[in-house]
Amino acid sequence: MPRSKDGRWTRNCEVCGEPFHQLRKNQRTCPLPKPCRARLPHNTGGSRAKAGLAPRACQNPGCAQMFVPVRENQIACSRTCLLACPSYIESQHRSDNRPERRRRQNQRRRLDSCDDEAARYIERHRQAGCQEPGSPSPALAACPQTEGH
Repeated sequence: MPRSKDGRWTRNCEVCGEPFHQLRKNQRTCPLPKPCRARLPHNTGGSRAKAGLAPRACQNPGCAQMFVPVRENQIACSRTCLLACPSYIESQHRSDNRPERRRRQNQRRRLDSCDDEAARYIERHRQAGCQEPGSPSPALAACPQTEGH
């Protein structure tokens, strides 16, 4: 049923403040052609914290501050504290020592897999213990890898 224009359905726009005739009961902004609706924030509240979680202490030994967690498995009050937590560091070490990850890291380190000649040249010098190529250094001049390049 269309709304009457007798003034009962007039409302002020939340963005520009001008009065407008509501086409729907919950309409908050001016109808088209004005772009007021596009200026409203849409779903920008972020993630909702899980209800009922009690405050707990941060597991970072350097912080130990009390915080209210957002999720049940949250162990630190911030990302910087999480990266310094012993339990997080241990889980990263376990992940790094998995055989498939070690294989992938070694493959990326190998010179044959590198297609760029300049990158291979720099990598050879890095592996030989020399400084960056092109730097005026006696260590680079004495580097065994510089012969023939």
